[in-house]
Amino acid sequence: MLLVVWTIIDRRASAHRTAEIAAVNLSQTLADNFAHTIEKIDFGLRGVLDELADQRKRGSWDEQRILENIARQDQRNPNSVGFRIFGADGKRRFGVSTINSREADLSEREDFKYLRDHPEIGLFVSPPVFGITAQQWIIVVARRITEADGSFGGTVYGPIPIKNLIKAFSTLDLGRGGVVALYHTNLQLAARFPVVNGPEDPLGKVVINDQFRAAIGLGLPEAQFDYTAAVDGVRRLAHVRKIPGQPYYILVGFAEDDYLAEWRSETVHIVIAAAVMIALVLLAMRILLQRMGERRRSVEQLEQSEKFKQAIIDSVAPEIVVLDRQGVIAAVNEPWRDFLARNGEISGRYPPNIGIGANYLAACQASAAAGSNDAARALAGIGAVLDGRKPVFRMEHSTDWPRDKRWYSIVVLPLGKYAEDGVVITQTDVSRLKSAEADLRIAAAAFEAQEGMMITDANEVILQVNQAFCDNTGYEAADVIGHTPRLLKSGRHDKAFYAAMWASIDKTGKWQGEICGRRKDGQLY
Repeated sequence: MLLVVWTIIDRRASAHRTAEIAAVNLSQTLADNFAHTIEKIDFGLRGVLDELADQRKRGSWDEQRILENIARQDQRNPNSVGFRIFGADGKRRFGVSTINSREADLSEREDFKYLRDHPEIGLFVSPPVFGITAQQWIIVVARRITEADGSFGGTVYGPIPIKNLIKAFSTLDLGRGGVVALYHTNLQLAARFPVVNGPEDPLGKVVINDQFRAAIGLGLPEAQFDYTAAVDGVRRLAHVRKIPGQPYYILVGFAEDDYLAEWRSETVHIVIAAAVMIALVLLAMRILLQRMGERRRSVEQLEQSEKFKQAIIDSVAPEIVVLDRQGVIAAVNEPWRDFLARNGEISGRYPPNIGIGANYLAACQASAAAGSNDAARALAGIGAVLDGRKPVFRMEHSTDWPRDKRWYSIVVLPLGKYAEDGVVITQTDVSRLKSAEADLRIAAAAFEAQEGMMITDANEVILQVNQAFCDNTGYEAADVIGHTPRLLKSGRHDKAFYAAMWASIDKTGKWQGEICGRRKDGQLY
């Protein structure tokens, strides 16, 4: 029964760990992307300020040149709703893109007053606000205009439309109940996907769980917790991460119903199997008690019962070793014997009691004396369970077997309430999980390598590109996501060339060769 409970708990923990890893990686990617967007917009703000400073030095005011500078910054920063210049009185002076209100006046808005009243301020990134000129929810990214005499000369704005952030979030694979949310450090919700429409829309409001509130209050760089969402009541695992250098946190949450779906299905089968196993054990005991009157038949039934219990232990997937109080191996199961046979300890046929009678603790002591840290940890952990100092001991270790390197998870449980009969050691091969974790790290590193990369779906629609791609083509990710690679066609290749390329990809899974593309500015590469 302990093995059944342990198996259920361990598999649930494994599903939880997998979701944790995915949430950590995704939150890191989103935080980096948001920080990069702010950095690009700030570069544009500085460019506008430099233009104003140059004209101030020349003593002339060329409005057309200012508008041309703003237009260039708008083109370079598609993630912004458009750069604007506001005068010291709060009224709009210059702007090119998305101007829905020509008579905009920011003099009473908090972000404008903050920039006006703080001469020492550098880059300012606001909580979510409703933009007067853009007529939509935005995050203000701005810098103060300071005159030569130090007086306030107005502001330069490069706001980010929140709808663009939500659109980017919507492309992520979050599962049916997953969520991505962006929060200001003042606890206001800036962006969320999935969107909550209608009067319950939390955008711009303080709707936050206690764990997240505490993490922001403490200024933690990142935190992980399970919570029930205040917005929709869904139970989720969340990883939150502070955006470096900015007053924002990103939250990535995976719904418990999504990442535990497979585990719940497995649990039903395990419980049914356990019930059958218990019923069979009880039946065997009943038969044994009924035949105790006759000594000879009692001995025969006892032998059959021992074989039966061994068969049950042999049917359990993890390798099992039972130790008595002195550390001597009292029993092993079939998976344990197969484990040794696969890795060179046994060749050919072997007796059913292999390993029984050997002192497991003595073997650990010998390995520890030879310098094995894993053996020393195992020795200490088993001793703690035998002495009653720990109810359970767990560890992971790697083993260099003749064929390959494997990772194993070891769990030590008491045999009897206080380990008076010894301990049960179960060993599970977790190499696939370790390999999957390593593959995730390698894939993430490869995607951000120097080579330009794009990922498309089966319909050739672009799902994601890396920074090297953006550098090579001049396109930002937002420009190409949702389009097909035909956006890059140079006109130098005929239909037969592309047909052959895609035929190779469909048939072999790859294509290698040289192709001429066209950058965003029209140049060939």
